[in-house]
Amino acid sequence: MVLLSCFMCIFLPMCSLLVICFIVICKWVNGYWIRKGVTTLKPRLFFGNAIDVVLQRKCLSDSVKDFHNSLKEKGQPYGGYYFLMRPVLVVTDLELIKRILITDFEHFVDHPAYINDDEPLSNHIFSLKGDRWKQLRAKLTPAFTSSKLKMMLGLFLKCCKDLEVEMDKKIIKDDVVDIGSAMEKLIMDIIGSCAFGLECNSFKSTSSDFHKYGSRFFHEPSLKGSVMHILSLVVPEIFKYINVRVLDAEMTDFFTNLVNDMVKYREENNIIRKDLMHLLLQLKNDGKVCEEEVGDIKGELGEAGNVPLTSTELVSQCFVFFIAGVETTAFALTILMYELSTNQKIQDKVREEIIAVLKKNRGRITYEAILEMKYLHKCICESLRKYPPAGVQTRVCTKKYRIPDTEVILSEGTPVFISTQGIQCDSSYYPNPEQFDPERFDLDQKSSLPSCAWFPFGAGPRWCIGNQFGLMQMKVGMITLLRRYKFDLHPSTKIPISFDPKTYLLNTASPIFLSMKKI
Repeated sequence: MVLLSCFMCIFLPMCSLLVICFIVICKWVNGYWIRKGVTTLKPRLFFGNAIDVVLQRKCLSDSVKDFHNSLKEKGQPYGGYYFLMRPVLVVTDLELIKRILITDFEHFVDHPAYINDDEPLSNHIFSLKGDRWKQLRAKLTPAFTSSKLKMMLGLFLKCCKDLEVEMDKKIIKDDVVDIGSAMEKLIMDIIGSCAFGLECNSFKSTSSDFHKYGSRFFHEPSLKGSVMHILSLVVPEIFKYINVRVLDAEMTDFFTNLVNDMVKYREENNIIRKDLMHLLLQLKNDGKVCEEEVGDIKGELGEAGNVPLTSTELVSQCFVFFIAGVETTAFALTILMYELSTNQKIQDKVREEIIAVLKKNRGRITYEAILEMKYLHKCICESLRKYPPAGVQTRVCTKKYRIPDTEVILSEGTPVFISTQGIQCDSSYYPNPEQFDPERFDLDQKSSLPSCAWFPFGAGPRWCIGNQFGLMQMKVGMITLLRRYKFDLHPSTKIPISFDPKTYLLNTASPIFLSMKKI
């Protein structure tokens, strides 16, 4: 009893002291923006302004959008947000956003994303910093030109044939269509074909390892897994102090072995295929993409300035094209089909355009025919305005920066959040922002928009390198669906649409079901 009493006498005061110290540190951290004279909303201890995100009651996009709207109501061009105990600047003013993304880009070069040489899949173009990012971006840009996209169109259309077969089966059975599932399978097939050289056949079987690991990455069921993904994108420094991997070893090994085996097979057999993998192999072997339509796997090495892509970099790029391309594009297609199913006149109009253009082209879907479909492009732009898959654009201050016309100085390492959702649903720029209106993107109306009022792919030097690839996936998917079928919203779909609180990117919280008929 005496020992127990002594232990309690020592232990309880120590615990009390630790709790007091923790509270004091939290309060001091939560005073960061006030000390800088920056408007903020009252943060919670430890959780800051992100308690709903951490507890999975709200997705990060919605949380930042709500914070953005609160600042706008107060007339504030920026404000201080706390993600856990990490101070983040949220910017609402378009001129300041333009400075951060474009004009003063040298102060905001990086994403606050996790990168670790011990996790090779993290060394991709989204995460890389400074000169490493700049060099890789310069290498990869020629792989995403219009001519290279046109080269890969045949692979896109081959995958769309499987989508047509699946839709015809649904018609015969009079089945309801889970459009989100269908779009994910389509985009997984396209990315699998172009980035990995695989015939995934997702509509025929979902038992492949590629589909299994892809689905596991996008639909992580655990609280730990989803929080870890968000932390890796917002507070990556935490991973320097905890021995936890963002991606489990099994998934890393699968994607690494998959790409390395494909590279070895193609190089040993001199396989020429019109896809992104072929272009990456050129970068690996020659340090540049061939200017011709396809070109050989191996050209002549030794040209000045050509630094080959390493094997690790090649694997990482394939992986990021997969994770960045599948979920974003599948969601964008899903939500656009939802809008067209609830706006039948718009659906009819875009279908009429598709049929008219294809009729002039003898039914063939060509690159030039797709570019001619202006109203389809407007519909996609409007859908990306209302529902940007990346609802938050992130940057990190890489060089001390004074906010113009203020005394506020951002320290190196300060993350910056920009609410794409908040800006693109702002009635100051888009009257009746909740209305789906593709005519907003008529040339006259679009030209009147201020810079950075529409930026679902980001803006400035760090904007999404694969944006045209993503748009082309959306267009061939929409052409495939609308040229032959008419869609209506099924009563089983939960209205209003809500978003999954467990994900960093926007995704619907429940399936969108459509009924359809052949025309």
